[in-house]
Amino acid sequence: GYTHPTTMRGLSSMDLVKDMKVGWNLGNTLESKGGETGWGNPKTSMKMIDEIKKAGFNTVRIPVRWDENYTDANDTINSDYMKRVEIVVNYALANDMYAIINIHHNAIQGEMNAADEDAVINEGSLVWKQIADHFKDYSDKLIFETINEPRNEDDWTGKEEYYKVVNDYNAKMLSVIRATGENNAKRLVMMPTYCASSDYAKVSAMGVPNDPNVAVSIHAYIPYNFAMNTDTTKGAYSTFGDVDKALIDKTFRLLDKTFIKKGIPVVIGEFAATNKDNLQDRVNYAKYYAQAAASYGMSCCWWDNNSFDSSGTDSMGLFDRKTLTWVYPEIVQALLDGYSTPKDVSNYDENLLFS
Repeated sequence: GYTHPTTMRGLSSMDLVKDMKVGWNLGNTLESKGGETGWGNPKTSMKMIDEIKKAGFNTVRIPVRWDENYTDANDTINSDYMKRVEIVVNYALANDMYAIINIHHNAIQGEMNAADEDAVINEGSLVWKQIADHFKDYSDKLIFETINEPRNEDDWTGKEEYYKVVNDYNAKMLSVIRATGENNAKRLVMMPTYCASSDYAKVSAMGVPNDPNVAVSIHAYIPYNFAMNTDTTKGAYSTFGDVDKALIDKTFRLLDKTFIKKGIPVVIGEFAATNKDNLQDRVNYAKYYAQAAASYGMSCCWWDNNSFDSSGTDSMGLFDRKTLTWVYPEIVQALLDGYSTPKDVSNYDENLLFS
């Protein structure tokens, strides 16, 4: 008997992103190879998302792979799969949360080059036309994200040719979504830099379409050697200190100067720190990161892949979906505490060399 919300509240994109607050990623699930449970996670249930809401999260990012569910050469999406995505979206909306859906791990994600551009844009357009048509009467609590971490193969550095293809792709997907009308005319659309990177080169190369209801999507597992790298022979470490805080501050100032000060909001769609048996340092990291995001009016979404093994390289789970319990409630509390206590960043002097 559930009826999805259809109200558009007329919020500015900046105010809507601020209202998204702290988010949680349903990682390694609907974007998994081989289906929703293909990477070992249980089928998503309403009870799971109820617990995410109870913990204090306000947004659920739902990565979605579509290309395993095409039914013909025109990339027609299997109707049962579209309904399944809709059900998971509704789990979030029924909890009065925001839901973000995207194209995630489709092959086109790694084909951002000039030779493949036409095919990439064609497939993306076909997919987004179907998604946007299906959800066009949904409220502004549903957000579209054009694609996840667009790049050419495993080139995480990129070059001008690749950056241009990503800009062209984002602009075209926005026009396809807007053309479906109804609430999609003003729905918030997130679009990433190349790789969704926060590096200076990618941020400065980003072309944002002239549209009042767009946001830039950034993934920033920073500092890398603390947050992701587990190889101590290549610089990995497990303590979170002042140098790490300075890097986070510097990155957020770049995003603020490039986008937010020009009226373009930023969503940190993915961030986290992998488990290195360093709980207190991860707590300190989570609090500082969320505090910094809040200071600039950015929403931030922790990447939770339901993995807790401290010997792994991608162990970022907080919530055990099989037992419906929080393995690291301390990190959850740190995220919420940090976001509710933003720093005053208004007096930062960008010409200051030493503090």
